[in-house]
Amino acid sequence: MERLALISGLIGALVSAALSFIVRRVLDARVQREAERKLAYVLLVRTSALLATETVIRAFMEEMLTTPSAREAFATSDAKYNASHRVSAILAFILNLLPAEGLIKNSQFRMFPRYIALLLEDARESRLSPEQLAKLPREAILAFGNFQAEHAQMCQVASLWRDYFEHGERFWVTAEVLHGQWRALRRFMESARAVRTILVKHEAATLSEADRLLASQISTLKLGVMTGLSDKPKLAAAASQLLSVVSRSDDVGSSPSPKG
Repeated sequence: MERLALISGLIGALVSAALSFIVRRVLDARVQREAERKLAYVLLVRTSALLATETVIRAFMEEMLTTPSAREAFATSDAKYNASHRVSAILAFILNLLPAEGLIKNSQFRMFPRYIALLLEDARESRLSPEQLAKLPREAILAFGNFQAEHAQMCQVASLWRDYFEHGERFWVTAEVLHGQWRALRRFMESARAVRTILVKHEAATLSEADRLLASQISTLKLGVMTGLSDKPKLAAAASQLLSVVSRSDDVGSSPSPKG
């Protein structure tokens, strides 16, 4: 009888341990899947933000290029090259004409290095470690690895532009380099699109959720641009009025006092 009770207790303990192990494995797998899903969604937001920025900039550039002077400047009359080659050649010519001293002292141009520095800092934060990459689906690992390689290339491009505006370095400013940077930018955006597609495929979000996210990011960027453009003339008018008031005050203060 004691032997039967002992065997029953042992079997019960083994069953309990087995059930506990199975439950723990199920819970661990569920936690891991949730961590993978959250990481995938973070990557979706980041790549979607890049695509939103590209959409807004492209729309802005297309609007600028609709003017007759812009169409004439960038028109291609020779079958040996296309618009991107002509733009690269024109841009290289203009950038080499700008005096280095003027770039360094100009307050507006000096904003570019700071903005580019922020981009470089964001680039460092957006890179994933091998441990983080391992949490992604296999197909996404390959796509994001390619994205990170193109991202590193764009960081080098941004660093060159920072040195151009901050230190006047222009040894690299040639039509060939600028056109290569344009190609690198296109590859980078294509890799971002590929990552977004794969993340949606692996249920980081539904396609409708991803589309709403992108539309929201585009709307936010457009609103920021439009607000900045609408505020610019108002700020200029306010500054002009302030200068007028200060000028009148100086005139009153410097006028001779009436004789007694």
